[in-house]
Amino acid sequence: ISSLEAGKILRWLGYPLSLEVQRQMVAEVDVGRIGKLDFLEFRKLVRKVCERDTKLMHEAFDGQDSQRAGELSEEQVRAAIRSLGFDADLLGTGAD
Repeated sequence: ISSLEAGKILRWLGYPLSLEVQRQMVAEVDVGRIGKLDFLEFRKLVRKVCERDTKLMHEAFDGQDSQRAGELSEEQVRAAIRSLGFDADLLGTGAD
C-alpha cells in the first residue's frame, strides 16, 4: 500500500498522525525504499505508532505524578489528557 493509503488506514484505526510524522514513520519501516509498504512493513508501522502513543500517554500521566505516588487526582488526570491534545471536559465531573 502507498504511504497515503497507510495514513488513511491509521486514521481509521484511531491514530491521526500529522503528514510529517506519517512520512517519517513510513520511511523507518519501508525497507525497500520504494514508497510502498508490504503487509509486514505495514504491521510494523502500526506497532510503532501504537508504541509511540503508549509512550506519550505514559509520559503525560507520569509527568503529573510528581511525587511518584502512583495515584492522580481528577485535576491531574484532566491535565494529562489535555497535554495529549484531548478535551478533558468530555470526562464530565467526578460527581456522577
